Amino acid sequence: MDFTKHLGKYSQLWSELEMLRSSTNDPNTFEERREQDKIFGLLLTLNPNFSDVVKHILRAKDLPSYDDVCAQLQKEIGSDGLFGGKEELSMAKKAEKVENAAANKAHFKPRGGGDKHVTCEHCKKLNHLLDPPSSP
Repeated sequence: MDFTKHLGKYSQLWSELEMLRSSTNDPNTFEERREQDKIFGLLLTLNPNFSDVVKHILRAKDLPSYDDVCAQLQKEIGSDGLFGGKEELSMAKKAEKVENAAANKAHFKPRGGGDKHVTCEHCKKLNHLLDPPSSP
């Protein structure tokens, strides 16, 4: 499940929990607890692939805001797309393939007709070479 769908489902579950949970009289305590609960709930329900970023968030001196956590998770998703995962750098692999293709193309000779930019030294026309004239 992608992060956007996950976030939508999580928000729906969170709304249901808020309706069932007892409230506090102190508005500051309530808001702080609510924000922390949302963050912990989101982090606990994430795919295990996010374990490194979850650890990073939880090790911070102060717990970031819910919006900051979502931004960090989106950033992590973007870096996974760029780097393709933990084991390999996909962009580096793509660049290597392009270099190899260019090197192979340099050694490639097209079939039937050869190089289309060849000029005949005898008649000065393109696309063919005249064999040296045989002596009569």
